[in-house]
Amino acid sequence: HKDKTSNHLMLEFGHFIVQDTMGSSKKNETEPFPVPCDGNLGDYVFCPVTGMRYPANLTTMAIALHRNEHVPSSSFPRATLNGMTSFLDLSNMYGLTEERVAVVRGGLAGGLLELDDDGLLPRENIYWDGMNTSPGAFALYVAFMRYHNKMAIQYAAEDPSLAGDEIFALARRKTIAVYQSIVVEKYFPTLIGNTLPTYE
Repeated sequence: HKDKTSNHLMLEFGHFIVQDTMGSSKKNETEPFPVPCDGNLGDYVFCPVTGMRYPANLTTMAIALHRNEHVPSSSFPRATLNGMTSFLDLSNMYGLTEERVAVVRGGLAGGLLELDDDGLLPRENIYWDGMNTSPGAFALYVAFMRYHNKMAIQYAAEDPSLAGDEIFALARRKTIAVYQSIVVEKYFPTLIGNTLPTYE
């Protein structure tokens, strides 16, 4: 690319934004869509080496897939349900439910998000939707989670009277604001080549 001020992270950040704003709700268990494959080592990229048969009555090896849930009233083309919010709110990282938020926090006090001793995602959480799709996406999740924890520690030090949930909410709000600022003031202008006018 001729623009030496941008690198591959531009692509990865766009991917990260898509994960934040778009995503299928969940697979429809009643609509299996297996993709046949021969299971040979020569086809290891597209077919499980060990082979699998799904549904159970399938006679050939296949990659197990399901159709995504869709709007019940839609015909063809089907309208897939968006399982994410349409806002720049880091819902791909924090989650959309209290249960997911609890998992991300890992039961830690002080409003922190759970990271391992190396400051990375815990191995048991590394396969959350989208978090491990590429090295760049993984790095962005780690960066924003570390920033959240940095802000949580700062808020706790500034006001020791704050409860853990209050610290979490403040750090989350700050992290989302920084993310939104990066998207609107840096990413989009770099991508489209225009600086957005000052909001009035």
